[in-house]
Amino acid sequence: MWLDTQQEIAEKLVADFARRFTTNCGVNTRLHDLQTQAQVMPSDNIALLRVPNRDEIKQALFSIDSTKTPAPDGYGAGFFKKFWNIIQQDFYESITDFLHGANYLGNLTIRLLP
Repeated sequence: MWLDTQQEIAEKLVADFARRFTTNCGVNTRLHDLQTQAQVMPSDNIALLRVPNRDEIKQALFSIDSTKTPAPDGYGAGFFKKFWNIIQQDFYESITDFLHGANYLGNLTIRLLP
């Protein structure tokens, strides 16, 4: 199928998205009606919600392969590892700000590739 106009492309994108990401299974079940047991204990939940410390963030970063594809901003894990001594404070603050609810979506770039 060949689409010529931006309007046609937008309509096709929305239709495909709706088709792929909506379901109609005919069942109207709410999660609280499923009668399931809690799988996460309160103590585990506290641990999962805890903001990681500087060493844990560094460990997570350094566990990423340096040659992985860079993020949309062009910087991959290798860049952050190489310049860790310079950027560690800003990196740590960015991660903790995000985890405390800072809204970084205003700087988000989305690229749709065919």
